[in-house]
Amino acid sequence: MTDEEKEQKTRDLLLEEITMLDGMIAEVEEQLSQVGSNLRKLRVVREALQHVTGEQTELELD
Repeated sequence: MTDEEKEQKTRDLLLEEITMLDGMIAEVEEQLSQVGSNLRKLRVVREALQHVTGEQTELELD
């Protein structure tokens, strides 16, 4: 195998890796979007419950 062939093979492998990473990034971005949406829903429910109970307690975050 010539140096040029080795370089091309290495390049092809790196391009495959980039494609795989792109897929992983897209998946995590979708999960992040879903988490953000769920968090907003939870906050709305919490605020509604506070309104019903008349309690205005602070949300504690660790």
